[in-house]
Amino acid sequence: MTHFQDYREYHTTTTVNFAVTMSEKDVARAEAEGLEKFFKLTTSINCTNMICFDSGGKIRKYETPEEILEDFYPLRLQYYQKRKVSKPMPPLAWYKH
Repeated sequence: MTHFQDYREYHTTTTVNFAVTMSEKDVARAEAEGLEKFFKLTTSINCTNMICFDSGGKIRKYETPEEILEDFYPLRLQYYQKRKVSKPMPPLAWYKH
């Protein structure tokens, strides 16, 4: 169900800005309920069934998102180092003020 009658966008490259036109009744409901909930701007993610391939390519169940990060961090660091070695940064001589 759409709660607004019209909207205008006034975004820049660094900000997001909407002007929304609503009925007084919907404005009162939005303020009472809270804007994030009223417009469904947030959601919850269930983290109880996180099964994915581990860093070794085997199926594994993770208990927490942090556990996934801990498993993949060393692998990610290895690939970062490989990329850094294979594609060295250009010398700063090319940059002129």
